[in-house]
Amino acid sequence: MWSQYGDIHSGVCLVLNKTKLLNEIKNIYPPDTIYYEPIIYQCFNILRDSFKDFQKSLKDTNKKDYDVIKDNIKCIFFEKHIDYKDEQEYRIVIYDKSNEFIKIPFSNSICGLIVGDKFPSVYNDIIEKYCQPNNSCKEIKLIKLKWGNGLPFIVEEIVKK
Repeated sequence: MWSQYGDIHSGVCLVLNKTKLLNEIKNIYPPDTIYYEPIIYQCFNILRDSFKDFQKSLKDTNKKDYDVIKDNIKCIFFEKHIDYKDEQEYRIVIYDKSNEFIKIPFSNSICGLIVGDKFPSVYNDIIEKYCQPNNSCKEIKLIKLKWGNGLPFIVEEIVKK
């Protein structure tokens, strides 16, 4: 994933406390708009059948798009092909009828930062300062990720407390 989403290992991965994040979201959005659970990794045949059911629902002219998506939220947002099972992904979906941008305050949920193997050292001071307890009112663990033999491993904790 680092090669796809972390700018070829030069990015930062936010580690979030799931409980704190969900509590923040639940304080803002109505319960019937919040969906959260681990991703279910399935073989192609099961995914195809779920998608066929979804397509049938779309053709049902008596239902509005919002309702069709809501009825099929599990297969749309919480199922992926088994090839991705190592991601161990957990998703939170907020789905409502408004056309407004959804804003999620997540800064209080950050409990760690993982910097990639090729993270530019010019930004180390900024990242270290952000992780200091006096700056963000809490300690945020900051670690460096390296790669060897095709596997990730933690080399060092950048900020020593």
